[in-house]
Formats: sequence, C-alpha cells, structure tokens
Amino acid sequence: MAVALVALCLALAGTGAGLSMIADGSVDTAQLHFGAVTNPKVANGAVGELKLRNGAVTSQKIRNGSIEAADLNWRLWKTISATERGPTGPTGPTGPTGPTGPGVTPCSGQWSSTSNQNAGLNSATTAITYSTQDVTPCSGLSVQPGLPAAAILVTLPGRYNLQFSAQTEKTTNGTDTMWIWMQTATWNSGASTCGTFTDLPDPASGGRGGASGDRTIMTVNVLFDVTAGMCIRLAMTSTATINPAELRLLAEAAVVSPAPRPAVPSIITNIWRIG
Repeated sequence: MAVALVALCLALAGTGAGLSMIADGSVDTAQLHFGAVTNPKVANGAVGELKLRNGAVTSQKIRNGSIEAADLNWRLWKTISATERGPTGPTGPTGPTGPTGPGVTPCSGQWSSTSNQNAGLNSATTAITYSTQDVTPCSGLSVQPGLPAAAILVTLPGRYNLQFSAQTEKTTNGTDTMWIWMQTATWNSGASTCGTFTDLPDPASGGRGGASGDRTIMTVNVLFDVTAGMCIRLAMTSTATINPAELRLLAEAAVVSPAPRPAVPSIITNIWRIG
C-alpha cells in the first residue's frame, strides 16, 4: 500500500501536476496537468470520495485532469443554497406615473317646460317641447331649432343616459292611459334639420287616470349610444277620444303663501355622457 501511494505521488510530481494546497480544511486551487490523473486508483477502488479535513471537500470527481464538480463545506453551501435565503431587502423606489388615459369627456344638459302640454287624441303621437334651459349644455348638446323645441341634438359620440320626470293630470272623469317614450332621428347637418323620428326600443312610461284631477309622476331612465349626429326627443300619446286635454302634462307656478313651494315644471329632461 505504501509503495503504491509513493508511486502515485512521484507520478504526479513527474508530470508537473500541481495538487491542491489543502490548509485549514479548504481547497484554495486545484490545477491538474491535463491527462496526468485520469482515474487514479488507490486501495479498495477508485477515488470516488475524497474526504478532507473539516469536511472542506466532501466529493471530488476528477476527469481528464480537471475538477468537474466539487461540493464544498457547509459554510460555503449555506451561502448559495436556494432553500436558505437571507431576509428580503428593502422595497425599491416607486416608478414614474404613467400617462393619463383617454377618460370620458364630460357633457350634459337639462331642459324643462313651464307650460301645460296636451297628450292628444286617439293614440296620435305628440312631441314634448321645452321652454327653459336649466343647465347650460356642453358643446355636444343643443336644442333644435331653438327654444321652445322638442328635439335635442347630440353631436359628441359616446354613451349617454337620458332621464325625464313628467307630471301628468287627468282633466275629465273616465279611465284613460297616457304613455311617454323616447324617439331618435338622424341629424341632417347640411339642412340643419332632424330626419324622421323612430321609436327607441326601450320601455315607455305609462300613467292611468280615472277621475278628474288625478295626477301621476312618470319617469324613465334610458341608456343609448351615439356614433354621429343624433336627434333625441320624447313623445307622448293617450287613449283619450273626446278632448285632447283629457290627459296632459301639468305645470304649476310657484306658491308664496300659505305653503311656499317652488314651481313644478310639466317635464324635466336631462342628458349626460357616461362613456
């Protein structure tokens, strides 16, 4: 055994192989002369595991005169182990604010009427008109051709919400019904007029009166899309057959005494852009 080890050391020295300098349980450098040690044999087999002091090298494979892999002692392994991480570092600085999105350009308007308006006879369609502009509309909303008017022109594309509130009154005895709904038409910019109005396929608001003086509040909330110039108006009809005023929109003036209260428009309509 001693003779074999001496022979191995002499062979390594004779080929110029610079073995690792092992001190304090660590391998500082391992440089083997190419081909000097291809598969060294010692007693009981090949050098499959080379145990060094303090566990500095627990496994060392030598192939073609170079160190192919080396597992170092637990101190070095602990610093690179994926399962034993150090504490999380501090949060980095906040990045710059991104650009502002397109958003929704605000656009709204509100109109009302201080006049009574008859619903008409025999289910004929009557357009509701406005006499007052309650809120200055945006540039994309206007009434056509001007107050008093029935049509509201919408020129700014987008999704809109229309809501109205109407006070109706039955002026004669007998049961009759009244409906209010929304109509749309294409805007003819060349002629500055609205085209033919058609019913919007949304529910109408209905009210029924049986006795003279019966009153009803009618309201509807409608969403609609505008892709180009569009005229909007509210229409009404009733089942009255004798007097056009049997069912009507009722406006009331302000009262100062004995119970002060503001005026009540016959109808209030507002439109605002939501998308």
